[in-house]
Order: sequence, then structure tokens, then C-alpha cells
Amino acid sequence: MPELFSKFEEKRIQGKYNEYLNRLEKNDLLIIDEFLLKPTNESERSDLLELIEIRCNKKSTIFCSQYSFNG
Repeated sequence: MPELFSKFEEKRIQGKYNEYLNRLEKNDLLIIDEFLLKPTNESERSDLLELIEIRCNKKSTIFCSQYSFNG
């Protein structure tokens, strides 16, 4: 997930954000690892929600994470 957020920012700077989002939309399966292990900012949350919205009821997305019970 951190790499995904970095890529979103990179593509936004290059003016290719929508093109990248469309590429992610077309994948039959998208696996996002390290889901929300670190706090996110408003832009990252917006990117994530947009990605979820464009894939909803169309393609499969798996979110993976690790959580320590010790905190």
C-alpha cells in the first residue's frame, strides 16, 4: 500500500493519475498488502476510496494486513 500511494502521487505530478487509475481498474484481481498499517493523509484516503469505487462490483480486490495483538 505505501508503494501504491507513492505511485498515485507520482502519476498525479506527471499528469497521468487518471490513466494509472484506469490501468488499476482493468486488472481482474488487485491485491493490496500492508493495508492501513500506517496512518494516511486526506489525499491517500481519497485515492484509496476512488480505487475501491471504480472496482466495486466489477473486479476482485483483496486487502491484506498484519496486526500485532501486542499493539
